[in-house]
Amino acid sequence: MGPGTETFDLTVNSSEGWFTNVSPEEVTINGQQETDIIVTVVVSPNAQQGDVDNTIVTVTSQSDPSVTDFSTDTTIVPIPMFLPMMANNAGEETPD
Repeated sequence: MGPGTETFDLTVNSSEGWFTNVSPEEVTINGQQETDIIVTVVVSPNAQQGDVDNTIVTVTSQSDPSVTDFSTDTTIVPIPMFLPMMANNAGEETPD
């Protein structure tokens, strides 16, 4: 990339077919400038603990589609936590 302005298209894909979104879908930057994007991955309600999804964000130049790059994000469905709760009324007054 040179010092000029360049516009890129952004796409996102989930290896597990989960819903994904990238915002914005297009960015325009100058030279070595950086910008932030937001990638959303919605874990399937049918996902099981330990399931792994690789989400790939691809960036492609609009002026030269051979200029492309990608980044991979890994999402792992966590093991559910179980924290039992016990009522403790210590220190509470009893109404008259």
